[in-house]
Formats: sequence, structure tokens, C-alpha cells
Amino acid sequence: AKALDKEIDAAEDYYDDRIAAAEKAYEADVAAYEEATEARIKLIDQEYKEALKLIDREEYERLQAIDSQIAALNAITEAERKADEEAERAQKRAELQKAINAAKSEEEREKAVKELSDYNAKIAKKDAEEARKQQISDLKDQKSAIKEETAAKKEAAKEQRDDAVEGVKEESKATLSAMKEQHKAEIEAIRDAKQAQLE
Repeated sequence: AKALDKEIDAAEDYYDDRIAAAEKAYEADVAAYEEATEARIKLIDQEYKEALKLIDREEYERLQAIDSQIAALNAITEAERKADEEAERAQKRAELQKAINAAKSEEEREKAVKELSDYNAKIAKKDAEEARKQQISDLKDQKSAIKEETAAKKEAAKEQRDDAVEGVKEESKATLSAMKEQHKAEIEAIRDAKQAQLE
């Protein structure tokens, strides 16, 4: 009867070992599949991020090119306007100077000199206003540049954060996997010790 019990125990052990081996192989297959799936998803996410970066860069470059064309057209228009304005000013000054030169009396001359002086003051005021408008335009351009720079810095910080989080996730996954393997090994060792004790 003792020999039969031993034979039964040996058979149980054999099947228990096969079951344990099958479970371990299954768990390893599942873990490997999950890891491969995560790696594929990570690769897809990385490719998506790179594609978005290229799209954003292309959009930025195309918009910058259009902005440059607009600025060039505005500069031409502004240069033409200023040239016309300068020609008008020169003509008006010449007319006022002619009136001064043609004055028949001191009173007439003083009146013509005052007109020229008033005109020059008006032009100086207008030039000062134009200079302020240009300063405001330059400051607005600086604001836009700061906003673009800030957006780029935020995007870089987000990418850095995403990469850091991904790194922590990978590290955590590896640690948990190692802990699981260690736990399984400990359980196996306990079972083996128990088995040895019972034999």
C-alpha cells in the first residue's frame, strides 16, 4: 500500500509540475504579448508625435513665408506713401517759402513766415505720431515673438514631461515584472520545501 501511495504521490507531483509549467509558460506568453503590444503602441505614439511636430513646423514655416510677403507688400506701400507725402511736403514748403520771398510788406512777410513755421510744427507733430505708431507696431511684434517662443517652450516642456512619464512607466513595469518573478520564485521555493518535507 505504501508503494501505491508513493506512486500516486509521484503521479500527482508529475501532473502538478506539468500544470505549474503550463501556467508559467502561459503567464510568460501573456506578459511577452502585453509587452510587445505596449512597445507597438509606444512606437505609434512616438511616430504620431513626430508627425505632429513636422506638421506644426511646416505650418509655422508656411505662415512665416506668407507673413514675410505681407510685410514686404506693406513696406512697399508705406515707402510709396512716404515718398508721396515727402513730395507734397516739399511742394508745400516751397510754396510757403515763395510766399515769404514774394511778400511786399513786413506784415505780409511775418504772416508767411508764421504759416511756414506752423506747417513745420504740424509736420513735426505728425512725424512724432508716426514714430509712436511704429514703436507700438514694433512692440506688438515683440509680443507675438514672445508668444511664439513661449508656445515652443511649453511644447518642449510637454514633450520632456511625456518622455519622463513614459520612462517612469517603463521603469515601473520592469520593477513590477521583476517583483512578480521574485514572488513566483519564492512561492515555488516554499512549495518545493513543503514537498521535500512531505516526502
